[in-house]
Amino acid sequence: QGADGLQLIRGRWVEVDKKKLSHLLKRFEAMEKAAKTGLPFNEALRLLAGVSLDDSGDPADRDWSQLVAGPWLADILQELRQPEGLAQISPGPELKASLRPYQQAGVRWLYLLTRLGLGACLADDMGL
Repeated sequence: QGADGLQLIRGRWVEVDKKKLSHLLKRFEAMEKAAKTGLPFNEALRLLAGVSLDDSGDPADRDWSQLVAGPWLADILQELRQPEGLAQISPGPELKASLRPYQQAGVRWLYLLTRLGLGACLADDMGL
């Protein structure tokens, strides 16, 4: 235990701001509690973007911490960024048309969002 805000860490004395440390520990505890029950997809994305769960996002917090997506979320984010790599999905026999490659990518993207329980609107700016 150090004195007057100093702490011996790995053989070096480091200045510790007790108020900031307390604040950060409370944030970690809140994140840990939320993670145990499962974070909704949108909250996980907010954390990855650097927005805290309690909206008190202090930019100084980003100087020392890093949040990395786990394997499942990293895969989902990759699929959202590059829908061309998604599994081939057929819109079904009810569709009496041949889809162009960009339309097939749109169907795969909509299917991914449906799997995630998200809504979407895919619009065509050519008025078709």
